[in-house]
Amino acid sequence: MKKLLAVLLALLMVVPFFSMQTFALDIEIWGEEDEWLGDFVEFEKDGIIYWGVEEDEVYVFGYSAEVEEGETEELVIPSKVKDGRTKYTVTGIMEDAFAESHYSKITLPDSIEYIGSYAFWGSAMLEEVVIPDTCEFEGFGLDVFTGAPAESKFFEKDVNVIGKNVLYSYIGNKKSFEIPENVTILAPACFMFSGIEKVTFNESITEIPDFAFCGCSNLKEFAVPDTVSYIGEAAFKDCINLKKVTLGKEVSYLGLGCFANTKIETLHLGKFVEYADGAFMNCPNLKEVTVDKNNEVFYTDKNALYSVFEWYDDYEEIEYREDSLVYYFGKNTAESFTVSKNVNYISDYAFYNCKTLKHINMPDVFFIGAKAFANSSLESFDLKTEYSDCFVGQAAFNNCKNLKKADLTHADTIDYAAFENCTSLKDVTFNEYVSLIDGLAFSNTALESVEIYGDESYIGEDVFKGCKNLKTVVFGDGVWWIDSNVIRDCEKIETVYLSKTIEEFGENAFQNCEHVKFQLIKGSDAYDYIKDLDYDFEVVGRLSFFEMISKFFRNLIETIFGWFYW
Repeated sequence: MKKLLAVLLALLMVVPFFSMQTFALDIEIWGEEDEWLGDFVEFEKDGIIYWGVEEDEVYVFGYSAEVEEGETEELVIPSKVKDGRTKYTVTGIMEDAFAESHYSKITLPDSIEYIGSYAFWGSAMLEEVVIPDTCEFEGFGLDVFTGAPAESKFFEKDVNVIGKNVLYSYIGNKKSFEIPENVTILAPACFMFSGIEKVTFNESITEIPDFAFCGCSNLKEFAVPDTVSYIGEAAFKDCINLKKVTLGKEVSYLGLGCFANTKIETLHLGKFVEYADGAFMNCPNLKEVTVDKNNEVFYTDKNALYSVFEWYDDYEEIEYREDSLVYYFGKNTAESFTVSKNVNYISDYAFYNCKTLKHINMPDVFFIGAKAFANSSLESFDLKTEYSDCFVGQAAFNNCKNLKKADLTHADTIDYAAFENCTSLKDVTFNEYVSLIDGLAFSNTALESVEIYGDESYIGEDVFKGCKNLKTVVFGDGVWWIDSNVIRDCEKIETVYLSKTIEEFGENAFQNCEHVKFQLIKGSDAYDYIKDLDYDFEVVGRLSFFEMISKFFRNLIETIFGWFYW
């Protein structure tokens, strides 16, 4: 025994030495990265913070001047600013730069070419933003003035053009509108909720921005010009009468939800389209998608749209290929569907709100994207692939009211709210080496008992919140961290087993669990945690001598590291 203790003490003396050496090395590495990051400049001048990566240009990053609420304070941003011996041109306002500021008036220079999203958002005292008519913009963000009184001044005309070339909004009553020749940029949400029926583009417009025509209920058909290559997020979302869309030849990007909640029935993707994940969520009338034969990314069959991504080796040979199911449009009466064996990914929103399918078989899938099956009528699924580290994405099965069973023996990661509000879900089988079950993953389900084992697993906040039928929970060996309120509002919970491997607990991990009987391993971290809370428990095992010694030295080393850190 004395020899064993001597060896352990010797190791204890050595460990901090190597740890300090590693710590010093980390500092050197970060130092090198800091030098690399030194390509950008950041400085303050007259209460304004500037940032830039160009040799002679900077953006306004924010402000440091104290402006008290209720005071009248005006700010004039210069076109030129000097830092040391270097003179810069001020060319942009960055995202959130003046968000929730207390300035009453801000004047921009004519050198401004870019204003980022939310730049003046929520500035309740901001009555006026002066933007010279001579400004020629290269970019314009979303909700730039939202929440500021100044926004109303940009709506004094039916057609609102900012600077030389940004169509900020159209609020007129005409059924058709021709974009002026001088306009080269459409601001996000520029036609949002308008009664427009037809828009004629000039040849300078290359992007349809986020929310551009969102909620335009009078739009029935839309031909995207050949000059446009980019269609932004939710660009045509909630155009509830939009039935026909023709994409221009140059379109390469379809943003998330760009055609969501529309009535489009068919769509043709040209040869340059490269991205369309989530573009068609909740399009119940979409029965056919065709793809140009020269498109190298997408292909289709009678049931779904797919995309392919290929990795090449040094000899330009295909080394690896991944296929994704982008959108399911098989709107026939089939209640079951089998994903082709070569398909590895189910993309975000691929089966979102699908009301026909009851069962899906995914023999070769190892990744299920965000809200892939959310709001669907799915009753069961088969994820028994050859992979043991499948990823189930954020809210992937959220609100699947008919789902009764989930076999997750091949799922290594279960992301945030993955099965939230699956109110019929009673039976879940977990991977014995699961590494992550994130917050709200199984909240508001019908689970009655749960057993989780893992590999240094993290159990997220509110994982089983509102599981009214949950009676027993086993956090077995391999579970390492339990976050806050994991079994909140579980009225019938009776017993919770906490293994000896659990070392970390979130704040209020078991809040309001005074009526629960915990089953604990004496000497474990969980035992100490529950005992300090004065909760009811029973001892169902004890740490071995070597486990006690290991715990002692682990705690000691952590304490020493804490000293070094501070």
